[in-house]
Amino acid sequence: MAIPTANRPKGRSLRNLRMVWSFATRYPARIAAAGLALLVAAAAATSIPYGLKLVIDKGFGPGAGTSQHISGWFEGLLGVVVIMALATAFRYYFVSWMGERVVADIRLAVHRNLLRRSP
Repeated sequence: MAIPTANRPKGRSLRNLRMVWSFATRYPARIAAAGLALLVAAAAATSIPYGLKLVIDKGFGPGAGTSQHISGWFEGLLGVVVIMALATAFRYYFVSWMGERVVADIRLAVHRNLLRRSP
C-alpha cells in the first residue's frame, strides 16, 4: 500500500553529509584507490559467469579428453576469484582507513572548536 504524497513524512536532508565530504576530500589518493579497487572487483565479479562458461564449453566440450585441459580453465577461473578477493580486501582497507581518519579529523575539529569557546 503506497503512502499518499500529501501525508508522506519529509525525507532527511543530505546536507549534513557535506561536512563529512569536506573532511574526506583531504585524502584524494585514498578515495581514488578505493574507487579503483571497486572497479577491479566489479570487473572481476562480472567476468566470473564468463569464466564458468569457458570452463563448461572448453573444459567439457569436444576434444577435452585430458584432466590437464580442464584444470587450466579452472585455474583461470580461480585467478579471477583471487583478483576479486584481493580487490575487495583493498577496497575494505581503504574505506575503513578513510572512515577512521575522517572520524578522527571531525573529532579533532570539534575539540578545537570547544577549546576556542570562552568558559
